Amino acid sequence: MGWTKTLEEVYGLRRGDLHFLSIDDDGDLVLTLDGVSSKLLDLVDGKGSVTLRIPQLITSQITKSLDAFHRVAETYGFSGRFKPLYPIKVNQRKLEVKTVVDSSPVYGLESGTKSEFVICKKMFREQKGRIIMSNGVKDRSYFELMRDAVLEGHRVLISIEGLQELKFALEIMPRDKLELFLRIKPYAEIHGKWGASSGRDSKFGLSIHEISKVLDLLRNSGAQDTLIGIHAHPGSQVTNYSELSTYARFMSTIFQEIKLKGFTTLRNIDFGGGLPVDYTGWMEDNIFEGYYEALFRGMNEVFEGDFPNVLTESGRAITALSSLVLVEVLDVYTVLSSESNSENHIARNSSRENKENSNKKDSGKEESDQPAHYEVGDLTSKDSDLDALKIIEMWRNLPQNEDLSMEGIRRSELLKERQKQELRKLFFRSKFHPFLDRSGDLITPDYMVLGNFSVFNAACDRVLVNQYFPILPTRGMNKRPKTFARLIDITCDSDGEISNFVPRDIGKELYTEDGYPLTDTLPYELPGFPIPDPWGQSHIAIPLLGAYQDIIEFDHNLIGDLPDVLVHSENGKIRAVEISEAQDISSLLKTVGYYVDISDYPYILDE
Repeated sequence: MGWTKTLEEVYGLRRGDLHFLSIDDDGDLVLTLDGVSSKLLDLVDGKGSVTLRIPQLITSQITKSLDAFHRVAETYGFSGRFKPLYPIKVNQRKLEVKTVVDSSPVYGLESGTKSEFVICKKMFREQKGRIIMSNGVKDRSYFELMRDAVLEGHRVLISIEGLQELKFALEIMPRDKLELFLRIKPYAEIHGKWGASSGRDSKFGLSIHEISKVLDLLRNSGAQDTLIGIHAHPGSQVTNYSELSTYARFMSTIFQEIKLKGFTTLRNIDFGGGLPVDYTGWMEDNIFEGYYEALFRGMNEVFEGDFPNVLTESGRAITALSSLVLVEVLDVYTVLSSESNSENHIARNSSRENKENSNKKDSGKEESDQPAHYEVGDLTSKDSDLDALKIIEMWRNLPQNEDLSMEGIRRSELLKERQKQELRKLFFRSKFHPFLDRSGDLITPDYMVLGNFSVFNAACDRVLVNQYFPILPTRGMNKRPKTFARLIDITCDSDGEISNFVPRDIGKELYTEDGYPLTDTLPYELPGFPIPDPWGQSHIAIPLLGAYQDIIEFDHNLIGDLPDVLVHSENGKIRAVEISEAQDISSLLKTVGYYVDISDYPYILDE
């Protein structure tokens, strides 16, 4: 019971953006929706790897966001209108977009391309008064699409990103239905993984010089009253709220200056996205309040309570929680001589047969097989001032093996594994933080869990931008984790791996059985993830995959989508219904020009 609650804190469950996951008294990972709970493994019911689609979490995020905005707005005396938009580039799947639309009548949609605009128009075919914000580069045919839409009764706000776009707008769009926003280059720079969206060198937005030309064209064309707002993007995943306030002050200042130039119909600021997701579990629980408070704090420095209408385009925080991949474990690989890889790797089969995992030890080694202990001298002390660099140096200076025979390598590995474990424990007990990037393979886990999935398809941002995603065991979390493991996929690519863990500060100093830190007072990323028993898992869970991963996915090795399982609470129970199968080989081959009839799947199937 003690470790169950402790590991919920270690993994960041029951709070923040993992509030819907917990651990029960059996040590199993549990999903809770609307107060109803189910073990995650019960939802797959013997299946292999699947993607769980949980649209209720989209609705709850929208409710949380709206409530937070209005609470903050009330403290600042805001009397304008709030017009939240969902940018469908984050996830264009119909299930997710429809859930957003159905969750709140005040939500509009944002498109960045002609294809996305068609989706937005279709989603609002019965509700034509809801806002479609049109972003992105626009050609003549795009403006013709928007012209047809407004003539049909849709409300389309057009973000002008260049002088040529404004010329198209004035030429093609009906003047009495033209509602323009100027997309401004966000000169207030925001740092972070997607910080390139801000600053003077941003790919997006009109420069200060271009703004003047656009305003002149509007004035000379007698179209001043078509300009109703300004718009910019600070970048995705903004966690520095001080920089966000500076950005809001910048937007407010530009707004006031344009209005004073005679553009009196200007009444809206679209602050774009940036609302973060707490992937690592280090953020405060009130993320939404913090975000909106930062915006209002920056605006208030300029408007002093007399605010314009506010639009936002937060998508990541709305849909990230709605997708969770359960990865079937196929095998466990280890470099350690003391583990019997051959007898313990079929965790999935033992799970399906409801047998206990044996985790047998290889007891057949002769005593003479063990090499002499390589002494590490006074570094075996528990002193907190141990020299991390000296430990790394000792690891690198271990005797090198020159005998490349199987026996020579075997004996060298026996020596190396014992010293690695001892030096690794000492390293993590030292003041190691400044030297993590120099530690190399000293801290590389000794276990690899082979998952029946493709990182490139399920969590491509891990490969693209080194995005952090939580990795969670699904069983055995009622005891101290044994070690760290790496999660590798079935692709033929060395990048086909997602292995990361950020220790959290829970007020306790905790380690795995073999010395990896489970907690810390500083955030940093470790290779691998804590696991109770590498051979005791039938599935590994990767949550928070609902933003961008479905859309940017790669079919590396022609390994396509996993089966989709819709999960929802109904009549006091959590129900799981498969809504689509995995992509079959025939459909995948067709995308690259081959037409064959093979009713099989690229994933590893149970015999």
